Amino acid sequence: MDNQVIIVLLISIASVICIAAAMYIIIQKKLKTQVAKLNHEMQNLRYESTTKTAQTEFAYYEQISGTEVVIYNSGNNILQNDFTGQGARAWDYVTHKFLDEAGSGSHDINVNTVIINRTNTAGRYELHLKHYSFGNITDKIPADSSIRVRRLRISCEVKKGASSHILRFVFKGETSQNVLDEKDYVVFSPEWEQVNLVFTVSAQESSYLRIDDLSVLAAPSHIHIRNIVLYEKK
Repeated sequence: MDNQVIIVLLISIASVICIAAAMYIIIQKKLKTQVAKLNHEMQNLRYESTTKTAQTEFAYYEQISGTEVVIYNSGNNILQNDFTGQGARAWDYVTHKFLDEAGSGSHDINVNTVIINRTNTAGRYELHLKHYSFGNITDKIPADSSIRVRRLRISCEVKKGASSHILRFVFKGETSQNVLDEKDYVVFSPEWEQVNLVFTVSAQESSYLRIDDLSVLAAPSHIHIRNIVLYEKK
């Protein structure tokens, strides 16, 4: 086989490889676009579902007799030590174990707004509320043996940055570390949106509020939460 034939074969092979590589890149881009579109549509469906559920539960809560008492109010100025934050792994409700990669990011406080900045889409970023008013200021919701449960409501406003997020509001038992109640809310709008979520939390042990930022569609991204008020209906 002379050199010209070898050169032609090599050029042909190189051309096939280049075409295959180009096709792979094109297919990957199309697939990525389709996946992003599907995730966006699924997030929109979850937004509609969680919004309607929250509205129905709040309407029922308003029918319950009693007087609301403010436990926490961010007011016009959130104190820096009102919240602590950290990245964490997300819990898989199918396999009942934590996923491998932890969420990464940070949070900032700007007057009456908490801004969660996410640098990846995996895991979650946890905000822990450390300020509760029960006569005295405490870092937890105290147990109360005189009642069975506490009826709580969270009111706040939220908006997304570049991407949709899910906020999971979780009340956890301090001793048992069990989830006493939790609600998801999909933050899908770049405009401020009013949120009202209601919870039934056991009063048999001390508890605390944790706000998880998870299911971030794209990173880097951020989310804003302002005018946070926690009520108890007595």
